[in-house]
Amino acid sequence: MRVRHTPAHSARTRSDELFVCYQVSGSVFMAQNASEVTLSAGTLTLIDPLLPYECRFLDGSKTLVVKVPR
Repeated sequence: MRVRHTPAHSARTRSDELFVCYQVSGSVFMAQNASEVTLSAGTLTLIDPLLPYECRFLDGSKTLVVKVPR
């Protein structure tokens, strides 16, 4: 699965929250703000929904996303 939150999406986003993404199993590639990370089980990252981002989930990937106040 691939998720793209484009600049157009970001321009319409009104959020006082950030996304904490914890990789439960498998792996996922995430890119935001010229930074890239591949999460494997047991790792986490932070996504800001006010900025564009892209995620590519590999087979068997399970990710827990928790919204936290900015």
